[in-house]
Amino acid sequence: MNTPKRLGVLLVTVALAVGVPGRAQNNPPPDTDQTRLEYLQQTQALRQQIDVILAGESADFGALLAKEDKTFEDLRAIAELRLELLKTSEAAQQVQAQLEELRQTFLAQHPNVPPMPSTSPRPELTEAQKLALQTYRNALKEKEQALNQVLAAASARYAELLADQDKTREEVQEMLELRRELIAGSEDAQALAREIQVMIKRFRENHPWLDNRFLGPAERVADVAKIKAGLNAVQELNEQINEMLAADSAEFAALLAKENKTAEDLQQIKAMRDTLLAGNDEAQKLAATAQIIKNRLRDERRELRQHRPQPLPVRPGGGGTTGGGTTGGTDAGQ
Repeated sequence: MNTPKRLGVLLVTVALAVGVPGRAQNNPPPDTDQTRLEYLQQTQALRQQIDVILAGESADFGALLAKEDKTFEDLRAIAELRLELLKTSEAAQQVQAQLEELRQTFLAQHPNVPPMPSTSPRPELTEAQKLALQTYRNALKEKEQALNQVLAAASARYAELLADQDKTREEVQEMLELRRELIAGSEDAQALAREIQVMIKRFRENHPWLDNRFLGPAERVADVAKIKAGLNAVQELNEQINEMLAADSAEFAALLAKENKTAEDLQQIKAMRDTLLAGNDEAQKLAATAQIIKNRLRDERRELRQHRPQPLPVRPGGGGTTGGGTTGGTDAGQ
């Protein structure tokens, strides 16, 4: 049995383990959250079955699924490859049809229960809290505008992207990467970025009633940026660990250098990495540090998901309620 097949067995086991829990006959009917939870568990099991099938049909897809620390590019590659494989896999298409049938049945039986959970309703704010939040958003927006002015003055391309109100996904990514580079090379920009971070931190500390449901885009960008920085730190630590272990084993170094790694290669790399780690104290220290960072990132991402803001309604006659920039003060509730 090749590695994708073994991965398939594992995913089938997981899929069966998350089956919908039984309901006692004497129990009251489930509430909205329980109904949605059961639906999500069923859809998750079907999606896992699809991945099981595709992993058995494609070694590349199986290798990507087996990868432990998936990057954003890995996740995007998985999504794109899944779509391509679905076009030619009759078995996966059958499960996909079951998934769509389940969705349609859920919507028909529960018209008042959205299939995906929304965040809890925002609590009512006092007038003083509304004023404090609005004042803070305005001040934050001014700082963001000042930072953008500094960056636009340093780069004509950044200024062009900043002025474009219809940026593509690639242009947004380009702008964010260019923004990081420009801030790193400008003391004035770094000072403004630090002021923004301090402003966000102090406002949160001074207003404990605030949670992420009230945050504007600037604060959410700051949270996501912190998580991305942590992920980059973990990746750098893992690269350092691999360099140390490659110095101890020529075979491990050769596997790391191999361009088109198969699922078996990845499995062998993991096994050798664990063995080599046991005999390298310095690498063990780095691995422990990486694990601590990963644990913290897991908690921060869970907190961020729990307080993910509700989608904002589309205004009549045009686009959404938020603009294309990253400044606060443009979302609903002002």
